[in-house]
Amino acid sequence: MGAAYGTAKSGVGVASMGVMRPELVMKSIVPVVMAGVLGIYGLIIAVIISTGINPKAKPYYLFDGYAHLSSGLACGLAGLAAGMAIGIVGDAGVRANAQQPKLFVGMILILIFAERFALSRSHCWNYPFIPCWPIPGGLSALPFCDYRTVYYAILRELKLYALV
Repeated sequence: MGAAYGTAKSGVGVASMGVMRPELVMKSIVPVVMAGVLGIYGLIIAVIISTGINPKAKPYYLFDGYAHLSSGLACGLAGLAAGMAIGIVGDAGVRANAQQPKLFVGMILILIFAERFALSRSHCWNYPFIPCWPIPGGLSALPFCDYRTVYYAILRELKLYALV
């Protein structure tokens, strides 16, 4: 939904800008393309999740289902937020670019930071992960992280020092 909203909102800006400056239409199509890329992130996560499900090799536990649901929700909500930001910035940026072409680089930089919502960092491990990336084999598959590390990081984040 974020990709659709971003594409539609940016497309409206491109259409209104095309009336004023038709020679800048192809240059101003960047926000539409960046919004369309957001849908690919969801597809990648869906493929990763579906390839990890093999009931013949290993049973599919309730924890796995919740992990896959939460990774899909994280990816979808991050894509929705990024799509809304890209749509708003793309619409206003393209219209401003028609009036002042020097604003193009600034518009692109703001679009990059808006798309960063969909590729933000997971601060739990302090490594640059896509927040919705499911970890094959669970947390024990990570060499630098076990369940106690994640548990303590969550408690520290919630300021529950008395329990640690």
